[in-house]
Amino acid sequence: QLQAPVHAITWQKRRVEVEAECLGKALRVTATQAIITLPLGVLQAPAGAPGAVRFSPPLDAKREALRLLGFGPVIKLNLRFRSAFWDEIANGRYRDVTFFHSRQSPIPTFWSALPLRVPLLVAWAGGPRAARLSGASREELVKTAVAILQSMFGTNVDVGGLLEGAYWHDWHNDPYARGAYRYVTAR
Repeated sequence: QLQAPVHAITWQKRRVEVEAECLGKALRVTATQAIITLPLGVLQAPAGAPGAVRFSPPLDAKREALRLLGFGPVIKLNLRFRSAFWDEIANGRYRDVTFFHSRQSPIPTFWSALPLRVPLLVAWAGGPRAARLSGASREELVKTAVAILQSMFGTNVDVGGLLEGAYWHDWHNDPYARGAYRYVTAR
């Protein structure tokens, strides 16, 4: 059921009950079995936090495994341009380049869709850089990414003038994700 955030899962042998809300109305679904797939941030969310799911009985056997996993913020911004300008500038120097790096920038990594030749670059920042950008508006992120690309490619191209669209989701502040990439923590 789409658009139905789950609030609680009650389980016992041969019976699972899921409590959700669908378009403002309570929804209960029962079954003999269920496969539950939730983002780590949701599984680790404290009771009562937005997007948290209450399990009854609690997932005590999984608590240690959940504690050993971490997740962090990532900013990923898809930038669609009128043309794949990087293929054309500097006598085709960047035609077969997959990744562009600006290590000191707030958004240090950009990648193309190679082997597909499409006018799309993905801007990416993770960890502390993403945390610093978290909460920024889409417009602020686009402005930052375009400025970085402009400094990378120089004055021979008007990066902002070629930009046709930008697509982004704030996974860190989404209560139904609460983060992006997962990793095993150091012991």
